[in-house]
Amino acid sequence: MSSSSAALAFLQQYGEPSGAIRVPLISMYTSRDPVVPSFHEDLLAQASAGPMLVQRQTQRFGHVNFSVDELMSNFDDLVAWVTSGQRPI
Repeated sequence: MSSSSAALAFLQQYGEPSGAIRVPLISMYTSRDPVVPSFHEDLLAQASAGPMLVQRQTQRFGHVNFSVDELMSNFDDLVAWVTSGQRPI
């Protein structure tokens, strides 16, 4: 397998992804997602292990199966977090 010169230049400039989260992130996921299993959220938490990650689980089947109200509520929480600096629960 060979690498493109552009891909190598990108990795040299920006490094490889580490999972370290440097900006506020609210991760929403469903407990019974058939596409992305919920244990991926555990892996994300282990990789980031920092205060910039808030994870919110919805007990439901489906991939990205959220209501508009749930999406907007979480978005509002993220905006408030960025604006105030106060991490939501």
